[in-house]
Amino acid sequence: MVSLFMASTNKIINRLADSSIRADRRRNVFIMTTIALASCLIMVLALLVYGGTYQINQFYRGRFQAVVSIAEPEQIAALTEDENIERAGLTLAMRFKSLQTGKERLNVTYYDETAFRMSSFELIQGRLPEAETEIAIPSSYLEKKGIEAVLGQTISLDLGQNVPSVYTVCGLIRDEGADNTYEVLVSQALLKSYFSGVKIPYAVMIRMAGSEDMEADELKQDILVCMGKYGFDEADIRFSSSYFITYENVSTDRATTLGIGILIMIACSVVIYSLFYISVTGKVKEYGRLRVVGITQKQMKRLLQKESRKMSLFSIPLGIVCGCIIGYLLLPGGWYWSNTVKFAVLTAFVMVITVRLSIHRPVRIAMSVSPVEAARITTVDAVKPDDTKKLTKRLTPRSLAKINFFRNRKRTVLTLFSLGFTGILLMCAAAVMQSVNPEAMAHRNLKEREFIVYLSPEEDMLTSWVSIYDRLQQNNPLSQDFIVKLTEEVQLRDLESVQSCQANLFFPGNDDVDYDNTWEIVGLSREYLESHQDALLSGTLDYDELVENQGIIIDDDGDMLKTHEHYEAIVGDSVQIENDEGKKVSFQVMATAHWEDRLYGGCFIFVPEDLLPAIKAGTTNFSSLLAFNSDLEDISQADDIIYEICGENPDLEVGSIVEASAAYEHDLKEYMKRIYAIVAFIGIFALINLSNTLMTGFVARQQELGMLRSIGLSNKQLAEMLRLEAFHYVLVTMVITLTVGTAAGYLFCRIFNRVGVFGEMQYTFPLLPILAFFAALAVIALGYSVLAVRYCEKRTLSEYVKEMA
Repeated sequence: MVSLFMASTNKIINRLADSSIRADRRRNVFIMTTIALASCLIMVLALLVYGGTYQINQFYRGRFQAVVSIAEPEQIAALTEDENIERAGLTLAMRFKSLQTGKERLNVTYYDETAFRMSSFELIQGRLPEAETEIAIPSSYLEKKGIEAVLGQTISLDLGQNVPSVYTVCGLIRDEGADNTYEVLVSQALLKSYFSGVKIPYAVMIRMAGSEDMEADELKQDILVCMGKYGFDEADIRFSSSYFITYENVSTDRATTLGIGILIMIACSVVIYSLFYISVTGKVKEYGRLRVVGITQKQMKRLLQKESRKMSLFSIPLGIVCGCIIGYLLLPGGWYWSNTVKFAVLTAFVMVITVRLSIHRPVRIAMSVSPVEAARITTVDAVKPDDTKKLTKRLTPRSLAKINFFRNRKRTVLTLFSLGFTGILLMCAAAVMQSVNPEAMAHRNLKEREFIVYLSPEEDMLTSWVSIYDRLQQNNPLSQDFIVKLTEEVQLRDLESVQSCQANLFFPGNDDVDYDNTWEIVGLSREYLESHQDALLSGTLDYDELVENQGIIIDDDGDMLKTHEHYEAIVGDSVQIENDEGKKVSFQVMATAHWEDRLYGGCFIFVPEDLLPAIKAGTTNFSSLLAFNSDLEDISQADDIIYEICGENPDLEVGSIVEASAAYEHDLKEYMKRIYAIVAFIGIFALINLSNTLMTGFVARQQELGMLRSIGLSNKQLAEMLRLEAFHYVLVTMVITLTVGTAAGYLFCRIFNRVGVFGEMQYTFPLLPILAFFAALAVIALGYSVLAVRYCEKRTLSEYVKEMA
């Protein structure tokens, strides 16, 4: 026999660790599965989020970051030669035309080759337009209209006077048409014909050199400084909202990933700790025998650490490899070797630390075992003398199951904690997801109605937006006859109308700007102001006083004026409004308010409705938006009728509950997939912990079960006892989930409802997800009892007696 004091310590520790791993394969399978799952999930999350970031970076690599209005196309040459600018492409300062064709809208514009490469579109076939009668158009639009999507196809478009009406398709664009909106490109030759004798309102799309690693604010400042050298000020520059918002969302996603990763590590730590704790308490006698033959506390610590390290060396790489495979399959476009290697190393490091922290307490328990204690220690918590109220107890399968459930309270608490945590997390996630109503979210964006119809005139680059809008309102299609027709066709009800106009405003400090500064000015009725006095922040909402002093009300709760106009509303300030004769009329800021009415969402400047004619004397009908519901039973039928009615007028646009709900429902399903996937992974940890607790306890009680069978415990009673013991965990988990989980889920719904992220939410109990969770618990409990009974039936009574001896 080799002595620990005579042989190489490292070799002995290695042999003991190997022997322990081989001797307790079932426990080790649980531990390694848990570590591998955690490693896999962290790797998948990292690859998905940062792979998504990489994919976005690749997509936006070379994309434009700002648009600068220029007077002459030749100015682009100087910008192209600037070493601080990576790319500069020629486009228009605004859309050339916007055409409504049924439910679809065509935005017509121009890009040169460089600008097109900097946009979000790509050519499937063909080239960009060169001749006056050529266009590039999305193939998806042609297919939707039943037109064959091929080069050379002809299509009719009304783009105005002095230009052709029939065009030849020279290029097919990849554009899926978000919100039924499609981009159509025309040639520079057509622009010259249309703007004959007039300067074409060109703009330059730019991308700064070396901007990949810049923060959003730093990049914006860099653009402003660079453009300032050429005489452009901030008013000439429009930043790409899609570019900068995307990068802000990336930062949020990273923070979310970090939080979810920490959650996974906590769940993994709990399971690993529980497994090692159960294992250590079950092998105390073995450790005591090692102490008898001379192993030290330090060597005992090294032994357990060696066990965990050997298992980690197999399971962590396995989990990382699986995570890489899953991450690639889910997001092949986000695969990047540099990121993958970096996250593999980081995941391995995090998991090693997690495992070390998880076994810290069990290692201390094993180190504290003395030879004397090993002879008497059991896996049952010590019972205080005054805890036993009865000297005798009636033994039944039910009472035995209860005793076994409470005999090791730490182990039971750990298992119930992981199961309860999963139940609470599932209840919160499922309650929020099932309480979100896509239709309610759509209602929020449709002014709390089923439909909105609003003025959306075709843009004309030769005419200012205010003039176009004024001309449309002077022959307003949202007339009483139009309302009567809607009432007859779709049984219109709950009609709300927004009365407003468009005008150029000049706030204090920018009275002398020479560019259009257009805002919507909304007229409020006397009844509305009298019933919304609680919205007042400062000043007065007295209707007569506002009319007498030409007062305006400003709602800048979202800081839009502060951000875009660098103006903070103060009662008493004078604001200039340009009327329809081009004269500036002074209005006084007499109130600041915050309306919580969805009808006026996105509006910031308000006046009494009697003051609207003072701004637009030539307008008699100021209706700009109608929001209403339909009494038709088939909402889709109402949707088709409204589009048919409004399709007759290209200056009207429709918002529909049918389309909006479908879009929100699609997005919601994508969120649900992600959230349930995370809950499922954490739930797997909990179920592994439950399985381990039940099986470890069963193995540790073999002698006890043998004794019970020797005194007459039947297989039927044994099966009942084991089943009841397992269902104790199920029942307690159900209680935790249905009480704490329900309360937490309801609280989360209230919070989200108050914030208004998902619109109005009505708490819905997530019956199906919870039933699925409880069913999984029941399957494990039943499976455990069946397997345990079969195992016991295979063993003879003499084998139990032999073990007891």
